[in-house]
Amino acid sequence: MIENLKSANRVFKKSLYLVSTPIGNLNDISLRAIETLKRSDYILCEDTRISKNLLEKYQIKSNLIANHKFNEKRNVVKIIKLINQGSLISLISDAGTPGISDPGSILVNECIKNDINIKFEEGSLNIKIDSDLNIFMRGPVSEIKHTSLEI
Repeated sequence: MIENLKSANRVFKKSLYLVSTPIGNLNDISLRAIETLKRSDYILCEDTRISKNLLEKYQIKSNLIANHKFNEKRNVVKIIKLINQGSLISLISDAGTPGISDPGSILVNECIKNDINIKFEEGSLNIKIDSDLNIFMRGPVSEIKHTSLEI
């Protein structure tokens, strides 16, 4: 069974977390997003140089993995293996919600195929979760049967 990580009032399961990041003002991020990033074993970044600005501001020292349109397909097997080994992985984009116009859909679809939990952490945007899922799945959320999606 998957071991849980405990924080004051939250339980962190070893899963894939989709974490929204600020658009513009680095202060526009939720405490939950910061906490999730701090607890992550690895953070998948669209551009590590840009992500470091946010991560340094909040003293987040998780390991970074570059995950962009040029290497996303190659990364999938490695990332799925890390998650299956129990790592907590977060996916962020340079700004906003991952996957809207950034890499992420390949990994999310592979997680669904492998029955891996996917969790959303709102950061700066308050986007309806089923809208995000439709972008990834290209179909209605009601068709998702093989994974646990939590907010």
